[in-house]
Amino acid sequence: MKSCEPQPVGQPERKFRRVSFAADTNFDASRDSHAYLRSMRNPNYEPGLFSTSTPGGPWDTSFFADAFFNCNQLKVFSGTPEEFEDLLGTYEPPPRNEGITEKHTRRCEILSCLEELYKDDEDRLARDLKGADWLLVSIQDGEILEVMLHDTWEVEDLDSFNEGIESDTDGGQRPVASLVDMSSTPVRSMTASKTPKTSK
Repeated sequence: MKSCEPQPVGQPERKFRRVSFAADTNFDASRDSHAYLRSMRNPNYEPGLFSTSTPGGPWDTSFFADAFFNCNQLKVFSGTPEEFEDLLGTYEPPPRNEGITEKHTRRCEILSCLEELYKDDEDRLARDLKGADWLLVSIQDGEILEVMLHDTWEVEDLDSFNEGIESDTDGGQRPVASLVDMSSTPVRSMTASKTPKTSK
């Protein structure tokens, strides 16, 4: 008959691992923690042994701040002025997707209109591009009248935002900053020229 007493468990065999360093390893080549942060505002920054050798730092290959590249990646919807107006001020996705701007047949005209819209305020273009995922194009009789950056929200995100407004305890709604401030910056109606210029 087997015993019900707990059987002793043997101790697992300890395995030791060795770490070796090259003969020329310099253990004293450390920096103070305040010298780690790579920033133009940090006067105490000291480049490490394997830091980039380029004067301006590592190259940004993400195109995150490249407005021309980002405009070309936006999805395009072109419709009648009525369809265009129905989407303004909403976060609804357009009913049709014509592909990205870069591959659109009227790419040069669209980018020319967008350049005209933001020619006096490139900083506003950079701000508006952060949330935009569509380019709305108003067309009548084959002619481009207006273009507008458009931001869409998922239904779940919009519901959460609405709930946040309802539960706001400060007594006032917290509006989302629109991509184009319709109150301070009226939409300019732009007619595409016969020989549109390409965006630089």
